[in-house]
Amino acid sequence: MWFLVFLLIVGVALGEVRKDTCEAKHDRCVFDCTNAYPFEPTKREGCEMRCKLSLALCKSAQIINRAGKEVRDFLEGFTKGN
Repeated sequence: MWFLVFLLIVGVALGEVRKDTCEAKHDRCVFDCTNAYPFEPTKREGCEMRCKLSLALCKSAQIINRAGKEVRDFLEGFTKGN
């Protein structure tokens, strides 16, 4: 019984900590850049700029997908009739 309560608490805590997938990918990319170029700040900045561009593309894709779903839902409701 206590084990199930523990799992529930841990699951809720992890759910709160979990980041958006775009943010998580960005953080991982920056971490990789820091490890790849620890003593070369110019190369690291270029790598981190690539991470920022990837983040922007990822978020844009999410917005477009969300908008597409809303339009699809609207048209489905509009064409269904009573």
